[in-house]
Amino acid sequence: MYPTIEQARALVAEAEELYPGPWGDHCRTAAHCAQAIAERCEGMDADKAYVLGLLHDIGRRFGHRHMGHVIDGDRYMMELGYDEVARVCLTHSFNTHVLDDYIGKRDTTDEEYETIKTELEKLDEFDDYDRLIQLCDSIAGPGYVMDQIQRMSDVKARYGDYSQRKWDSNIDLRTYFEGKMNMDLYEAVDKEHFTCRDTAEKFRFATAYDTGLILHFIKELAAYEHMLDEVVADPEVLKHWIFEEKKAEVIFAMEGGREVGFALFFHNFSTFLGKAGIYLEDLYVMPEYRGRGYGKALITKLAQIAVERGCGRLEWWCLDWNRPSIDFYLSLGAEPMKDWTVYRIAGDTLAKLGAKEN
Repeated sequence: MYPTIEQARALVAEAEELYPGPWGDHCRTAAHCAQAIAERCEGMDADKAYVLGLLHDIGRRFGHRHMGHVIDGDRYMMELGYDEVARVCLTHSFNTHVLDDYIGKRDTTDEEYETIKTELEKLDEFDDYDRLIQLCDSIAGPGYVMDQIQRMSDVKARYGDYSQRKWDSNIDLRTYFEGKMNMDLYEAVDKEHFTCRDTAEKFRFATAYDTGLILHFIKELAAYEHMLDEVVADPEVLKHWIFEEKKAEVIFAMEGGREVGFALFFHNFSTFLGKAGIYLEDLYVMPEYRGRGYGKALITKLAQIAVERGCGRLEWWCLDWNRPSIDFYLSLGAEPMKDWTVYRIAGDTLAKLGAKEN
């Protein structure tokens, strides 16, 4: 049993109020893809596929959990009597039937883990709805359709690993459904044009659900600066310091409902001015979107935020060799602080200096 499309939409809307984040747009994208594919597969119900795609991550309503969202969704749907939805809440994350292939933390209790294991063992094989939602989960971005390899690579970058079995299984799923449709997957789901986001939105502030994307952008910037080996942050660390401790903020530049760049910033303070300021820690625009004004737009947006908050200045560092960025900053009217030298204490030196016995 499963709810109607309108009932499913209401369940997601309610869940987003309890736990806001891009996961809702991810589910709407999965639903669109599932419906479009099912319409082209003989014997499949497109409305059912849409509902299953929309609700596969409904366990997110209970908060930020990794493997835990699987069992949360299963139990919630069973409480409502939607056993067919409960099934895909479990199966969408385990297309290899192997629990160890799960990407993310095992943040379940032992009892929850055993329940997931037992329920999966009851299924001798997945049916086409299981397979369909697994495929759609592998191409559904937060509001738009992604290239499958790009999406899997993005997930691997966020979590540091991606089972080769799971990777190969997703590719096999694409081949399987393209054969059933006799059609290219991306053409079927209208990859180039579909979005469920507000395409007029130019900026949005990040939420805790975006930590993986933030880390991805941080690593891309670090690679450009030849400093990738220095990045030790992970999604949980970013979530703690940015969204729980509120030590920094992140704003995304948007195009067509997609994040194409970001700025990570926080407040500092000037004793001379007697005012807070904004310090820009990271500014990054995806290579394919450079030259379109997004860097300037992000800094302009930060300047507007600084003025709105009564700040005295906006500042940042730039590597001496990065001439293109230096020229860009000078064109904005930024002034280099030539009489100042940056000092830093970190790592073992910081731990030694900060030891209590000192």
